[in-house]
This record gives sequence, structure tokens and C-alpha cells, in this order.
Amino acid sequence: MPIEFIVPLLGEKKTVRDQIISILSNEWPLSQRKIYNILVERHHLPISYQAVHKALKQLERNKVVEVKQRKYSLNLNWVKKMEDFSKQIRNNYSKGVKNISTGEIANFTFSTIHETERFLVDYGEKLLAEHNSDKKPILCTHWCHFWVPLFLDKETYTKMKNISYVTKVFFVTSSKTPIDRWCYEFWKKTHINTVIEVGSSLNDLVVFKDYVIEVFYPDELKKEIDKIFSSTESIADINPDELFKCIFERKTSIPVVININPLLAEQLRQKIIGYFKDKN
Repeated sequence: MPIEFIVPLLGEKKTVRDQIISILSNEWPLSQRKIYNILVERHHLPISYQAVHKALKQLERNKVVEVKQRKYSLNLNWVKKMEDFSKQIRNNYSKGVKNISTGEIANFTFSTIHETERFLVDYGEKLLAEHNSDKKPILCTHWCHFWVPLFLDKETYTKMKNISYVTKVFFVTSSKTPIDRWCYEFWKKTHINTVIEVGSSLNDLVVFKDYVIEVFYPDELKKEIDKIFSSTESIADINPDELFKCIFERKTSIPVVININPLLAEQLRQKIIGYFKDKN
């Protein structure tokens, strides 16, 4: 995904870029002056003309918008990518519902990490919708690295945060890079149970009720992730554009397996929760 879909680190307010995309979704082509006027007069944003210029140039560099005769429109290639992405998620999601309902193991393959994350969050919403108890269900995860909330689009991040409000969450990673630590401190300030530098996991793992979900990253992708995380000394050193291009937008094949196995789910759940007892 282009940079405009990275979740803001300190909140969920719409950025200027988000507002521009929304405007151009309904009216086009528009001059920079016209876009500025709409933002100020209709949306009542206290924004400078220079800020709008900067946002438009960034969207143009990322090929989200295109300009002809000094008037801006959404780039149709970008729109098609968004449409294809949504269609793939719907198709995979529909298959998942069918397979899981018969008690079979469901297998999926996604082409990017970002698509994988979107699917996992959407599937989590589906499982929560089926929860029929007043007691909060337990959600356990074991990640190779923490990157939430830094590298999710705002919609996915919001959904994930909403899920955390209605579940008892345990986030675990065996890594301890500065990025992992920053994410750890972020969640630590909330109601999320989080711990780093525990256990080991070759793949990402999610356990919810009787469901065990595994994400299998290709070796070359895992090496690239480890390299970037290990070489980044501070969260301020992160280059979001480069990270999305090299990691989260990188085309590959990521298998995801969803299995219903009450015994296995309980064993893994107790193992993950046990890491918190060991740390205390």
C-alpha cells in the first residue's frame, strides 16, 4: 500500500491525503486551489495552502493521483488495484467461511503481508460475531516481530483495536529489536497484555477459541524483515515508503492455514499465557 494508508502513530484522525482522496472520489478533475477551498470551506480544516500542495505532490509521487493540465484526479491504475484487492479478500473470505463451517482445515494463499493482515482482522471480526457468551474470549498471538500499529492501514488498525476491546488479548514475540520494543511500549500503555523476548516461533500464530491460525512467511521475506528490523536503531529512522515497498507490498506467496482443533488451541493458549507468568 502507498504511504497514505499507514496508520498515524498518535491517533486515527484522517490525514490531509485521506481527505483529498475522499474529495477526488466524488469530484474530478480539480485544481489545487479548488481542493484547498473544499477542505477549508466544506470540511472546515485549519490547513495551509502549502500543506495541500505537499500532500498532492506526495500522492502524485505514489501514483495515487495524476495531474493533467494542472488538475488532479485519482489514478485509475491505483483504483483498480484497490478494487482487485477488495475482490480477492471477499473471495478468500467466502471460501474460508464455507470450509470452516464443515470443520475442515482451510488453506489460503495471499500475495502480500498487507493482504494477509487484512484477512486475519476481517476473519477475527467474523469469529467474534459468532461469540455468544458475555465472558470475554481470549485472543493469543505469537509473532515473529511486532509491527502493529506502525504499518497497518487505518481501517485495519481500527478494526484490530476494536477487537482488542471485546477480547482479552495476549501479544507475544521472541524478538527484541527497537521496532519490536516501540510496539511493545505502545500496547503496554493500553489494556493489551504484551511481552517480548520470549519463546520462539518460525511462523506467526493466532489462537482464538478452538481456532488455530498459522501464517507461513517465505524464507527470503523473513530474512528481509529480520534485516530491516535489526538494522533500524530507532523508530525515527524508519522509512515508511521503503518498508512498504520492500516488505509489506512485496509480491510473494504467503500460505495461511486455519484449523479447528480444541485440544491444540488450548495447549497453545496456555503456552502463550504462561510466558506472562514467567515474566512476573
